[in-house]
Amino acid sequence: MPTTTSHPVNAAPQRTPRVGRVVLLATIAVAACSAYWWAQSSREVSPGAYAPPAPSAAEPVERRQSAPSPFAASPLEKPERVAHEIKKAEPRVRSDQSEILPAMEQEIDAEQLEAEERARMQAVHFELGSVLSQEAVDRDFRDRAQADIDAAISNLGSTGVRLMSTDCRTTLCRLEVWSTDIEAMSEFLDNFPAALGWSTDMRMDTQESAGGGVVTTLFMTGNGVAMPTLAAEQR
Repeated sequence: MPTTTSHPVNAAPQRTPRVGRVVLLATIAVAACSAYWWAQSSREVSPGAYAPPAPSAAEPVERRQSAPSPFAASPLEKPERVAHEIKKAEPRVRSDQSEILPAMEQEIDAEQLEAEERARMQAVHFELGSVLSQEAVDRDFRDRAQADIDAAISNLGSTGVRLMSTDCRTTLCRLEVWSTDIEAMSEFLDNFPAALGWSTDMRMDTQESAGGGVVTTLFMTGNGVAMPTLAAEQR
């Protein structure tokens, strides 16, 4: 009969303590999940429920954020300040322009007026020359006028003034007077009518002389004679 050899078999290890720990951990996890779900549910606000105001501690922060800084510029202030700076820089240019343009206009106006007056005076002298050339020579008037003119110039004793020519006819005389400068000529013309002693009417035009100095062409009526009507003076 065969012999059966038996070997001792070790008993299975005790698992009771490990199972207990697993069960304990699972229980704790379930309890933690339940507590978390309850906390989340308690935070939900049902419709129509009263919502408490935000904590007062947040209000100062909001006010500090909304209050404008005294050094910060509003969206409108910056363009206004830039426009103000531009405006401050513009007046100098505008002021310079406003000073230059009127001065140029005044200069142009003065030159234009002077040119117009010279053209008018030349037309007057041309017309008077034509009237004089058509007059007959009155010897008595011519001689008397020549003597009075010479005496007036001599009495004035004007320095730097010289009578160049005299042409007297019936009612008109034409004189050409030379002077060293315009100031001496102006002084002579101011004093000559009174020195002559005539009740006369005069037209004069002064031009620069080709040889230096100035020459005045002077038309004058006889004593007590009116100046003829001139078309050039009616324009």
